[in-house]
Amino acid sequence: MNAASLSPTQPARRPDPARGLRALSAEEQLVLACCRPIGQPGRPGAVRAAAAAPIDPDRLLDLAQVHRVEGLIEQALRDAGVALPDAAQAVLSARAGQRRHQLMALAVEETRVATAFAAAGIDCLFLKGATLAVRAHGSLGAKSSKDIDMLIDPGDIDAAVRLLQTAGYRLCLFDGRLDERTAGRWIAAKKETSWVNDRRRIELELHVTLADGPRLIPAIGMHSPRQPIAFVPGKPVETLADVELFAYLCVHGTGHGWERLKWLADLAALIETTAIPVENLHDQAVAMGAGRCPRVALYLAATLLGTDLPPTVRDAIRRDRLSRGLIRMALTLIRAAASRQEQLRRPMATTWALSLVKYGFVPGTRYRAAMLWHDLTQPHSRGHLALPNWAMPAYTLAWIPARIFSRPWRQH
Repeated sequence: MNAASLSPTQPARRPDPARGLRALSAEEQLVLACCRPIGQPGRPGAVRAAAAAPIDPDRLLDLAQVHRVEGLIEQALRDAGVALPDAAQAVLSARAGQRRHQLMALAVEETRVATAFAAAGIDCLFLKGATLAVRAHGSLGAKSSKDIDMLIDPGDIDAAVRLLQTAGYRLCLFDGRLDERTAGRWIAAKKETSWVNDRRRIELELHVTLADGPRLIPAIGMHSPRQPIAFVPGKPVETLADVELFAYLCVHGTGHGWERLKWLADLAALIETTAIPVENLHDQAVAMGAGRCPRVALYLAATLLGTDLPPTVRDAIRRDRLSRGLIRMALTLIRAAASRQEQLRRPMATTWALSLVKYGFVPGTRYRAAMLWHDLTQPHSRGHLALPNWAMPAYTLAWIPARIFSRPWRQH
């Protein structure tokens, strides 16, 4: 894999999304080769070819940690018969083992929580994490995840909150200093809220919707088709069916600029293992309201991880400047990982860029207007919660510059 392979589908008459960006290092190319889907025929050869270049093992380990793909790299190197120097191999194996242990703990906890919710008559399904590891990668051995993502119906918020508290979880919000009514208002208004089980040391993201704004994948939710994933025999948990899961992963990854390769590796693995043709995945995801996100995701997966790019999708990218802009931003953020370690906060410029690019996910002024209204009316701070809904937009407009100057810490 070389720098020239990043954009083979872009014709000369259209700007190349990667034009002007630095060439990928040997370590980045090896990471990309290792992140290809496990069942892809050319994966071992791509890994061996990338590993033939001079590799800085410390730089490789840094990239693996930033992108959270230690398990994929360990497995790919082993399958290709490639070994790192002993010290680096030991570090990689230890980190990959920690990721596996964490994912297995999450799988056990998903089963426990799902069983409790089913007993209480509360419907739920799980996203990404352990369910995606089994569905896309075939096991819990290679993928990494730091938390559980669970979706519920907005009408079940009160019951779900009580059940989570009974199960040992606490809401990570304003140090817990919110009354039940105010906390319920926040949970209902946000896409997700963070919960922690201190005894089990597990984080859970409670989702009441899957995307920001009412016009982004509005067709996907609790009513969508599902598929069971069984970590424990006889106790399956449910996740989205393949098409809906594909659409959600495209929106999630594009919303985060694909800055972690583990998201793209998960998507590529799903594409490789589903029986649904790639073009059909794309078209159905667009019909569900995913906008430009599927074409962005498919381009990145094809050019970086070797999956198929349908000609119709390639042609749509050629014609659409905003799609190429989203691709370029992702390629830039993926490269930026080479110069950073795990950070408590991402650069402010990146945070604001990601906040703005979502306005281009779906064509049309109605989508942009709905997204703007969503951003102006959802609560962003504790002060919002003391206001009536009609006062939210003015408070938000005053709150934005204060946030810029305070630049709060955030884990991403």
